[in-house]
Formats: sequence, C-alpha cells, structure tokens
Amino acid sequence: MQKRYKQQYSSYYNTALVVCPNCGEDALVKNVGNYKQASLECRHCSLRKSGNELVFYKAFIKLYCPSCAHPIRYEQGKLKEKPQNITVPCDECDASFQVQPKIEKYLDSYGRETGLIHDPVFGYPYFFQEDFKGKLFWAKNREHLLEMESYVSSGLRTLPYRMRMVERLPTFIKEAKNREAILKILQKWKNSYK
Repeated sequence: MQKRYKQQYSSYYNTALVVCPNCGEDALVKNVGNYKQASLECRHCSLRKSGNELVFYKAFIKLYCPSCAHPIRYEQGKLKEKPQNITVPCDECDASFQVQPKIEKYLDSYGRETGLIHDPVFGYPYFFQEDFKGKLFWAKNREHLLEMESYVSSGLRTLPYRMRMVERLPTFIKEAKNREAILKILQKWKNSYK
C-alpha cells in the first residue's frame, strides 16, 4: 500500500530560519512580516535583534525662502527619531530658519543578496536554499522542510478541499522524476540543522 500524504505541519508562517550575519549559522526570525514584534535570535553566537531597530525616518523640506524666494530642497535620512523642526539654510541669501519637515517612516533592512529568498523584515537569506537544475529550491524553516518531505515522499497525493502550501509548490518539486534528488536535498538540510 502506498503512503498517503497527510498534512502534519501548518505553523510555519510565523518563523524563518535565516543565515546569521555574524557567524553564518542558522538564526531564528520570529513574527515574520510584523516588524514591530519581529525578533532575530542566533543560538550559536547569541546575536539578538529587534524589528524596531530597523525603523528610521526621513525628513523632507520643499519650499521657497521667505527672504529671497529662492527654492529650497532639503532631505535628511537615517534618523532614529522624528525631528520636530530642522534648521534650513538658504544657499542664495545665507538666511536660515526653523521649519517643520514632512516625515516618512521606513524600514532599513540589511543587505540582500540577489537571487536568494530573504525574510521580509531583516532581509537575511533563508538558511535552507539550493539551486536545483537552475531553479531555486528553498524551505522557510524546519516545519516547512518536513511538510515538503512528507508530500514529496508520498505515493498518494490527494489533497483536501482547502488550499495548502503543497498545492502551491513549483512543478519541479512535485515531478516524480525529481523525487529522489529533492528528498536527498531535504535530508541534507535536516542533517545540517541540529
């Protein structure tokens, strides 16, 4: 009798295993997609980061000088706090005055390597990623990896009526001709995460 696929894990949306920027080992990002509550923790080097550390402000000023009517454009970024007023000089008449700027809030994620999948808050690449015949094969965390392994190793893949992660898997993962190679990669990833 063939093994029938049955969903075992469904709580893999709130966490991600990423490559730690300090030690290169696995680090856990919790509350993926919610920067206010997001945290990064590395159990190898004890690195700790909070999503709130990524919040910065940019101040914009666009006006005409009250003294000489010369246009003034001013922009200042990477501010940790919202400025109430900014002293702006006029390049034409050397006057300066206090102006309340327009403020824009933004997240400054860390450097992203092109071609890889990253967590949406901190911008670090997922720990489980590999090229498979020119296509990027990845798993978000250990539960995601185990769910894919359960699906790929199953002979009968009937799915319930509700949308599941496995229905959205790329075709190359689902194809029978790639089954052994995909399972080998998943096993290697499982062994790399202790």
